[in-house]
Amino acid sequence: MNITTEKFIKDAFESLYMGGQDEAKAAAEHLIKENNINGYNLLSECFLIDGDVTKAASVIDVALKSFPNHWQLWFKKANIETTMNSFDSAHASYKKTLEFEGVDAELISLNIAVLMCKEDKLDEALKFVDGCRVVDYQNEFMSVRYRILFLQEKYSQMIEEFNDYEESLPDSSEAIFEMSDVYFYLGQAYYNLGINDKAKTLLKKAIRTDFRNTEAMELYRELNGEMTVNEKLFIFQVERGRMLVITTLADTEEEAIGFIKEIFGDDIQIAEATTINNQNNIELKGLIEIAI
Repeated sequence: MNITTEKFIKDAFESLYMGGQDEAKAAAEHLIKENNINGYNLLSECFLIDGDVTKAASVIDVALKSFPNHWQLWFKKANIETTMNSFDSAHASYKKTLEFEGVDAELISLNIAVLMCKEDKLDEALKFVDGCRVVDYQNEFMSVRYRILFLQEKYSQMIEEFNDYEESLPDSSEAIFEMSDVYFYLGQAYYNLGINDKAKTLLKKAIRTDFRNTEAMELYRELNGEMTVNEKLFIFQVERGRMLVITTLADTEEEAIGFIKEIFGDDIQIAEATTINNQNNIELKGLIEIAI
């Protein structure tokens, strides 16, 4: 793949994640005509963001006819089937994925654990997670484990284990992206135990770590006595160098900036704040860039 094609693909994905579905779909169709596997991946992502899981699955099925030996396509197929609650099919697709050389077996195992959680096989999922050899995805596996323990209502165990685990982190004060769900489940645990101050601290950390964690957002705002409706949520982030680009659904720039400062602190640098009012894409009402 030449540099021009790589840039074209990268730009297309960035356009998609910034709300440019039409541009991304056009780019995907172009790549598919060139028999480029990335076109199918991009088009399926477009449909997933549109909420059309069935079309996303169909795109991957078509791609597999041309590229049957690409484990990434089987992996995506399995993930989509998990989303569709097609559990038997998802297990079969993950099993197929593991047949190929060069596959990221640890990543596949992580997703199998998530699938087991969705199947409500919590005891089985916990044994599977604890039995996995974890090297590259330690924090992601930890997130799944804490999800399981939370669903099993083992709140005290979660808290005790995390106190030991946090000490092993390079910098316990540093927000690590993959840890957002850990902070979220711990925050929920403290909330259910009635320890709201600790819950708010952890939920705030979950949001700061990953601004897309809308579940943490909802509970945090509930604890602050604020109503959370969809048009108030801050739902997307993309790292651009040392900038964090946050697309918001706030009614005003002031509201968006105010909340960002509440989460990150008053000294956060607001690099740019613009308002988008596109009737064809009304969900993208504001774009904020902040320095991190």
